[in-house]
Amino acid sequence: MKASFPSVISMVLVFVAAAPVLFALPPIDKEWKERYIEKNPPPAYKEDAATQKCNVCHEPGGKKAKNEYGKAVGKHLKKADIDALKGNPPAMKKLIQDALEKAESEKNEKGEKFGDIMKNGKLPGSK
Repeated sequence: MKASFPSVISMVLVFVAAAPVLFALPPIDKEWKERYIEKNPPPAYKEDAATQKCNVCHEPGGKKAKNEYGKAVGKHLKKADIDALKGNPPAMKKLIQDALEKAESEKNEKGEKFGDIMKNGKLPGSK
């Protein structure tokens, strides 16, 4: 089956449009893991984080909808800022780590600070 020229162009445009979203996530995930997973957390926390993956910050079933924790991080971290620092890994690291630190003091709908939730061995986006 041959693909028509318009369908090939459509596929390329979809990929190009999605590329900035796809490439914005790995630095955040990497820095989150460095901050919260590589510092010897309880084994169950590490396993939960490995299982939940994107759902630490996003609602299950879609990466566009952020959970409460993802929204808290997003208040302090904008995609445009990440994009502007792509050629400067140390500055990007600082930007992301600062946003994660600020999100720790944000509270969920129950009034619990995300930092306290994580210190108690639970993932911040869990309900």
